[in-house]
Formats: sequence, C-alpha cells, structure tokens
Amino acid sequence: MQLTQSYKPANALYFYAKIFCLVTMLIDHIGAFLYPQFGTLRLIGRLCVGLYFYFFACSLNHYLQQDFPPSRKVHLKEEFPKTLSFCCNLFLLGLVADIPFILFFKGSWLSSIFGYYGLIGIYMYALKYFCSLVPNKYLKRILASLMWLCGFGYFQFHLPQISTFTYGGLGYVLITFFLYYGVSYKHKVDPLAILSCFGLSFPFGSVAYAQPLFIILMLAPLLFISLFQELFPQFTDVEIMVHKKTSTFFWLFYPIHLYIIGIISYWVGAS
Repeated sequence: MQLTQSYKPANALYFYAKIFCLVTMLIDHIGAFLYPQFGTLRLIGRLCVGLYFYFFACSLNHYLQQDFPPSRKVHLKEEFPKTLSFCCNLFLLGLVADIPFILFFKGSWLSSIFGYYGLIGIYMYALKYFCSLVPNKYLKRILASLMWLCGFGYFQFHLPQISTFTYGGLGYVLITFFLYYGVSYKHKVDPLAILSCFGLSFPFGSVAYAQPLFIILMLAPLLFISLFQELFPQFTDVEIMVHKKTSTFFWLFYPIHLYIIGIISYWVGAS
C-alpha cells in the first residue's frame, strides 16, 4: 500500500530524457562558470535546450488544452488558480535561481531559464483568455496574432538594462509552435514538426547560443526521440514507477545546482 501511495507511473522515454537534460545542463553550467576554457562543455549543454522547450510546452499544454467555461466565475474559481499558480511558481523559481547569477556570475534579473518560462506561460495564458472573450472567430484570430507578435517583440527586443533573456524570441517561437501542435507526454513527437523547428530557429542566429551548430545540437535529441518512436513504437508507451516527489526534484535541481556551483566558483576565486 505504501508503494502505491508513494509511487506513480511515468513514461520511461520522457523520464530518461529528463535525466539526460539534468546531466547535460550540469555539464554546461560547470563549463560556463568553473571551466570556461573548455568550450566543448558548453556544446554538450546545448543538447538539453530543445528538450526543455518541449517539456515546458507539454506542461503548459496541460493547463491550456481545456476551453474556458462559459461561466467566468467558475473559471476564476477553479481553473484560473491552477494555471496561474503553475506559471507564477516557475517565475518565482526563476527569480530564486537568478540570485546566484547576480551574486557570483555578474548576471541580471531574469537570467535564468525558469523566469523566462514563467513569463511565457503567463503571457500564453493571457493570450488565450483574452481571445476567448471575442465571439467572432476572425476577430479572435486577428487578436491572437497581434498579441503573439507583441509577445515576440517583448522577448526578442526586451530592455537589456532590465533583464537578460538568453534565448530571446527563439524560445518563445518554439514553445508556441509546440503548443500549436498540442504536444503532451501521451503523444509521439512528430519528426516533421522537429524538422520545421530547424527552419524556425535559424533566423535567430543573432541571439546568444543560437548559432547554426548550437541549433543543430539543441534540436538533435528531440529529432532522435521522434525517430526512435517511429522506428520502435512498442517502446513509446512503456511506463515505469517513479517516486511522486521526483517531479519536485526535477524543478528544484535547477536553482540548487546553481547555488552550489556559484559557491564553489566564489571559493575557488577567493582562494
């Protein structure tokens, strides 16, 4: 009974992909802040970026896939807190992770990827909510397009004096692209969609870490997963039992490892 209460099923393919993300991200940050002379470590770190964009889109889609109910009171009481809580928690986690960037790495607020995710999530939610208020489908599409372009302009051309979005509009475009396809952990990753992402990414060559080689490394793991699912469909839905607190570990690993690396880098510099 205790086993049932403490563990839950999880898709094996995506679970191991998340472990892969943690390992490559750790290598990336070790290379960035402790061994900057080894550029290969940063290249390894690019392997996790596309997966993180995809995972975030899957999580956000869980809250955005349902249509807003006719009764606004019901929505504000039941659905709104869940979605807003998810996005705000990401944003706050990003602010917590920004502290070591500021203290140890001479960064700025919103340097961390989770603050970036949180803002995108809040904006995507606002976009869907306001579009739901428009009854005409053509006006709704126009409003959605205008709001999306405003969001793109903000993330791509933000004020560098206030924040530092490493991926600029690149992450915004890819995440909304995945949301458009309605991605979730229960569906296969479409190889054609991932190939389309290559074309969407290359116009952002001016963004930090969005050079051609980085883009190829960024999307390669997603393309591998999509091809693996096509070639071996029998493994697509395999589930394993994981502890219920595993998801908490995945979220908290990001700020905790930054603090540890920051303290080590400060200690090494001071000595």
